[in-house]
Amino acid sequence: MISFSENPIPQEMFRNGRPVDPIFLPVEELYIRFDRIDGENVDPACIKAHPVQSVNRSKYSKAEWVLLSRYPQFLNWGYGSFKVSDIPESITSEFGITHFFKVEHAPLDDNYSHSEVRAYKNRKIVGRKNDAIRLKYRVILSQRIIILKMPEIN
Repeated sequence: MISFSENPIPQEMFRNGRPVDPIFLPVEELYIRFDRIDGENVDPACIKAHPVQSVNRSKYSKAEWVLLSRYPQFLNWGYGSFKVSDIPESITSEFGITHFFKVEHAPLDDNYSHSEVRAYKNRKIVGRKNDAIRLKYRVILSQRIIILKMPEIN
């Protein structure tokens, strides 16, 4: 665990002019924070499905750094990990609407590892929510997340 002293943001988190890294291997871990669990899994309601879900990538982050965004707001939250390959490639609703999911590196000045799992339809980011697809995505991903730290709040 990292120590949250005077300056809680590790220097390695800062972008410092580093470029976007678009290459994600299927085995790369992604870290996600959440404030609730449902039984043994992350509560699906804690997972955003549209248009994006923020995550940190393990290539440039330690798991606990996912709690440092907007410090100290998320310190009591839990966090977990899942692999890039755990993201469903696509989900089709009962009405034949298909959304495709992809993780993309979206670095922030104070969080180089920041990435987003994005939903696409017709090669455009989905802005409008499709409740059936969103629910399927949330449930699938919630079952694939390995909980590394339980939330300390309800």
